[in-house]
Amino acid sequence: MKKPFARNKVKPEPIAVKSVIASLMDQARDKTDFVDRKDPEDIFSLDIRMLHEASRLLQRMQEKPVIVSAAKDREYIDYICPHCRDTITQRRKGKKEGMYRQKYHDSCGQRLCWNKLVIKGNLKIKNQEASK
Repeated sequence: MKKPFARNKVKPEPIAVKSVIASLMDQARDKTDFVDRKDPEDIFSLDIRMLHEASRLLQRMQEKPVIVSAAKDREYIDYICPHCRDTITQRRKGKKEGMYRQKYHDSCGQRLCWNKLVIKGNLKIKNQEASK
């Protein structure tokens, strides 16, 4: 007769995402000693790549505040992705309503936080639309 699975009544404390990312990167560093440099398809090389990719994806899942570029000589205000520095959207100065605030950036997948905005003056933007 099978015994029922004993569950822990106390829920463990949630682990911070930064700690998980640091642990993944530490595991990747630990595996570098076992890599066979002569074999390009070594299992440890694949593990290291997967750990790096997992940490990169976790970093993008964290909300980051949108950057606002409000140069004095421009008619528009740019809202910029904090990860890839690409323009998310624009709005005309003085117009407050009607702006779509997406949760993720379409280009890179970065999760966006619209509650806390980082305001910058003149900022170099990767793909800035031509607007005055």
